[in-house]
Amino acid sequence: MIIVGRLADAPEIVATSRGQDMIRYALATNHGPKDNRQTSWWKVASFLPEGGARDLLMALGKGSLVYVEGDCSMNKFQNKDGIASSALNIVQRNFEILDRRDPRAEGQIEGE
Repeated sequence: MIIVGRLADAPEIVATSRGQDMIRYALATNHGPKDNRQTSWWKVASFLPEGGARDLLMALGKGSLVYVEGDCSMNKFQNKDGIASSALNIVQRNFEILDRRDPRAEGQIEGE
């Protein structure tokens, strides 16, 4: 699966149930006519080892435009209310930064 979208927030490192580091982030994509634009949210997991690519991904700020190639799978589960649900899981294989937002610059007015 290929997705081009903007980061919903900065990526975060979490531990899996087996104790392995996983980078977790969400991408937003838009579709539809300008006057009725719809947004889809995609949850992505990355298992990049420590190094340059991982550091680059972790340094991205909210709103950065990212190209992601990944493998996807559909999982079925019961939510906390006992209702049958499903979720599309995307595991990143490759990524490319198309427009970088610096998290340190958030809230600053352009030109300051």
